[in-house]
Amino acid sequence: VEALCGESVRKVHCGTQFTVFLTSDGRVFTCGIDRLIGQPESRARGHLKPQQIMTLSGKVVESVAVGAEHVLALTASGEVWGWGNNSDNQLGLGLTPIVRQPQIIQALTAKGIKQISTGRTHSAAWTAQPLPRRRPGISTTVQLGTPLAIPSQFGHLQGLSIPCLRARLRLLHSFSDMLYTCWRLLPLCSQHCDWAAVEPYSWLACPRLRPLLAPRVYTLPLVRALGRTMVQGRNYGPQVTVRRLAKHRATKPIFTQVARQVVKMRP
Repeated sequence: VEALCGESVRKVHCGTQFTVFLTSDGRVFTCGIDRLIGQPESRARGHLKPQQIMTLSGKVVESVAVGAEHVLALTASGEVWGWGNNSDNQLGLGLTPIVRQPQIIQALTAKGIKQISTGRTHSAAWTAQPLPRRRPGISTTVQLGTPLAIPSQFGHLQGLSIPCLRARLRLLHSFSDMLYTCWRLLPLCSQHCDWAAVEPYSWLACPRLRPLLAPRVYTLPLVRALGRTMVQGRNYGPQVTVRRLAKHRATKPIFTQVARQVVKMRP
């Protein structure tokens, strides 16, 4: 992108027919469909190339969140600015259907906002600090609440003490965090895998160990892998078909269905 040559671009966000660039020094550039790029009508003709949003030129933008057709920007002083489509009040700027230029969201002023997020037609802002960046092999501290009673749907846990269950869950979470960063996917299908006979994989695939593992051990890598192929509800890359219901026979577990299709795909 020639218009950004020489700029230290830190983040790039894409919406529906527009793109937002955030530089290391807190400036915001946009390009794309003119009504969504935060530019006045006088600068809308240059929407084919990235242009700096001059409304935010006096601000140091630390974070940008892009929805389908709207944008939030969080400044170093804690201000939240928004522009774009507001047909579902996703910007929190009243009943104006389209906000062409960034406007400060007064309802979030002086609230100490630390993070922002956007969906297709909704937005969120919260005062909590971002979680520390994950590093392979280092587990994070798990914060677990303590219920007053065991929910009725967990019949097999009735009669056990809540402190005991809480300690068990914490142990499983810690064990899962250590494994999922470096562990290959478990062979859940009946097909023989050569690597499963090699130590230490043979220990991890042991049928006696598998029921003891927390579900996130084998679901989190799958969720992250699939999540990278999903943007704004549109599929990019090979399609994977999952059947939840069957008329005459029981369906295979979702993980098994996906795994059998993924291994046949070309990298």
